[in-house]
Formats: sequence, structure tokens, C-alpha cells
Amino acid sequence: MGTIRKVGDRWRVEVRRDGFYRSGNYDNKTDAKAAEFRFESEYQIKRDKGFEPHALGEAVVKYIREESNKKRGHRWEELRAKAFLRDYPELCAKAMHSISIDDMKDWAHSRLAQTNQTTGASLSTSTVNRELNLLSAIWEVAVSKWRWTDVNLIRKVERPKDPPPRDRRISDDEIKQILDELNRTKSRSAPKSRALARMFLLAIETAMRLGELCTLTSEQIHLEQNYLRLLKTKNGDARDVPLSSAAKQYLIEQMELKHEPIFNLDSGTASRMFAVAIKNTGLKDLHFHDTRHEAITRLARKVDVLDLARMVGHRDINSLRVYYNATASEIASRLG
Repeated sequence: MGTIRKVGDRWRVEVRRDGFYRSGNYDNKTDAKAAEFRFESEYQIKRDKGFEPHALGEAVVKYIREESNKKRGHRWEELRAKAFLRDYPELCAKAMHSISIDDMKDWAHSRLAQTNQTTGASLSTSTVNRELNLLSAIWEVAVSKWRWTDVNLIRKVERPKDPPPRDRRISDDEIKQILDELNRTKSRSAPKSRALARMFLLAIETAMRLGELCTLTSEQIHLEQNYLRLLKTKNGDARDVPLSSAAKQYLIEQMELKHEPIFNLDSGTASRMFAVAIKNTGLKDLHFHDTRHEAITRLARKVDVLDLARMVGHRDINSLRVYYNATASEIASRLG
């Protein structure tokens, strides 16, 4: 049986065995005793189903080692998994079949209450939902492949609502401020800061994503034919990206440094450096991915919609609407 003891004016009950753990505080001993029987019954049900007591932390480590490394998003999943193991040791120590929906709701609420250490802004609901997607993937493998538990608990957790799609544009004045900040440093990090400045400009010219830019090698770049070829993209397809004369110039300048990949930055470092630069300029609510909004909006004036979808890697033309953010005044100026 479990343990019941008086703590202050209330009664605390705990049932702990074979990785299973339940606890609660009650106003009187009778309610505590009833809870003890309920917890013991739950333990018996779990035990009779034949599940071994595997902790959530064990599942996270096993998933990253054996499953995540097959995915393109492995690096992000690995970083989030390490943070989860570090920041939530009590939750990670619980057996998977003993974790409740309330446990995961509490975790989601705690994440939403946290702030980004680099920018100081609150974590977005989209960030928390991405982390819930990772946990759901871990639970799904634990259910279907490892047989560590019987249900994907995360499917029952109510998700925080994602905000409307971003429509953040980047003005010419903001571009100048960002470039001034990235190019002014005289420290040992100056070469990487200047490389990030070229990445930023190239992103606005081509709508390439940060991860695509960071993995770009000289072999993928065909300057004489005015294009570069991306071998691995977000949707899994290779794609050719046409290059403007400005885009070619940024690539030539960077390729002269003889790095492979040419920008000599991983996406995590580049993202952090960009966030610091934005903070130093005092600009508000601006992310590197906003270059994709700006680029697609600019490119839409120059190329056919089908060509644009092919260039930026959208299989569904409707997806372009998320990134096309021309203002009414801009549209009016083209009406004549």
C-alpha cells in the first residue's frame, strides 16, 4: 500500500512502486484513504497490462538516439530534448504509463510562461506546439514500437492556439540598421558576422531559408547558369533557385573566403547571432525567417506565380498567400 501522513492541516497520500507514482493532498484522512485505493487500483491496471516501468526521460533519450537521427529536423529535436531533460527532471523521472494529462497540461502552461533567454520575449504558442509535436512523436513510438505504454497521451492534451500567420515585412531602413550592426564589429567574430550579413541579403533576394543557406556548398552554386541547387529542403525535394545579379555578387564575395559550407555557420549559431543583432538595433518583433515574407512579396512583382512557387519550394500555390504581404498602398501604386 501507499503512505498517508499529515502535513500541516492536510493529509498527503503517495503511492510509489516500480516506476509508478501518484500523490495528492486532501482535507481529511478519509479522502486520503480513498485516493490511496484509487491510486493502487490504477497501478494494478497498469501492471496487469504488462508494461514495464520506463521513465519518460528514458524514452526521450532512446527516441533521439534511434529515431530522430533519421529525420532532417534531428538537430532541433536533439536540442529541445536536451533542454527538456535538463529543465524538467521530475517529469522525466516518471514512468510513462503513470503520467497524466494534467501533468502535461502543467508542463505546457509552464513553457508558455517562460521567456526566450536571448530576446526576452515570451515563448510563442507555435514554439510550445512544436515541442508538443516532438513529445507526441516520442509517445507514438513508445506505444507502437516499444510497447512501453498503451496510449499517446499527448493527443489528449489541448493545444494552445497558434497566432495568425505573421505578416512582418522588413523595410529598407531596417535592412540598413541590421547590416550596420552586423558589419560594425571588430572582434574575432567579425568574419562570421559579415557572413551572416551576406546570408541576410541573399535570403531577401532568393527567399531561401536559414537552414538552406547554412548548408550551402560551392558545388551547389552554378554562377554561369545563374542558379544554385538545393539538395535537401523542408519538403524533402531538391530545387533550383534562380539568382539575380545581386544574389550572385553576395555569393562571389563569400566564396572567395574558401569555406565549406561557404558561410561557415550552423543554423543555431546564425539564429542566435541574428537575434542578438536585432536586440542591439532596438528593432521589434523581427526574425530571420521574416526575410522569406519580404523576399516572396518582392519576387511576386517580378515573376509569374507558378515560377515563384517553384523557386521558393511551395507545392501548393495557396501557401504563397501566407508569405505574400503587400500592403494596399503598394498594390494601389501598381494600378495606375
